[in-house]
Amino acid sequence: MRFQSYILCLVLLFIAASCSWATWTADITVTVATNSQGLTFGEHSEALDGFDNMDVPAPPLPPTGQSPISLGAAFRIIGLFPRLTTDIKQQGPDKQWDLEIRSDTGDLKLAWDVTNVPSDKSISLICPNADGIGYMTVNMRTEGSLELPRGLYTLTLEVIQREPIKGDVNNDGEVNIDDIRLIIQMLMMPEMPTINRRNTADINDDGKISPTDVMLLMYSRSNLAPSRLDVDEDTAIAVNKAQQDTASDGASKLSSPILPESKHITTWAAIKTH
Repeated sequence: MRFQSYILCLVLLFIAASCSWATWTADITVTVATNSQGLTFGEHSEALDGFDNMDVPAPPLPPTGQSPISLGAAFRIIGLFPRLTTDIKQQGPDKQWDLEIRSDTGDLKLAWDVTNVPSDKSISLICPNADGIGYMTVNMRTEGSLELPRGLYTLTLEVIQREPIKGDVNNDGEVNIDDIRLIIQMLMMPEMPTINRRNTADINDDGKISPTDVMLLMYSRSNLAPSRLDVDEDTAIAVNKAQQDTASDGASKLSSPILPESKHITTWAAIKTH
């Protein structure tokens, strides 16, 4: 009994140590009907790209031709343990995980949480199209789930280091109207931005976030923007007040309000004529 307790303590310590090793981890949950299986992947400076004690093996699937498999999901690697439920790789700029999922009984749904993936990395899921022709790439930062018909799939997870894009404040890989809204929020709440957000929101590189950055981003992306930008009245008033209060090192203020004090900005053309 004492020996069994000792072994149990060692196992718990191993699990706790494994959890604390990872520089970052992300989770994927694969669900079929009422059954679900969790998977974890991540990076650490002391991990190996092959199997090591930071990884957790997955149980083998039954041989092909026996009873139907309701749910099987694992990361695939080459080695003694080819199927893993936890796969921590060596920290590096670009990494790839091969994910195999299978269900013979029902449709598959994948959901994920990638909030711990560093903001300077893009993360994508590459999978076959539903018709079996070609592949699609899912941005895992902007999408939170994926559904696939029952079957056997090999998916690829890509985590790639990338340079910050000026104006991409929400770090989704695109510069669009959502980034403009976020800069407006940052003007209203100057304590909110992280260092990365401050750098990407500072469009003119003057070391601060100001209404000028909003205008510059509007002008530079006007050909991609929709014809209306919904802004509530309080936001419009607050941004105009921020514009009026903005002055530093003798720099002149903008001569006209950035946002009309109404519930909608009418058109991008109207903004440019102010």
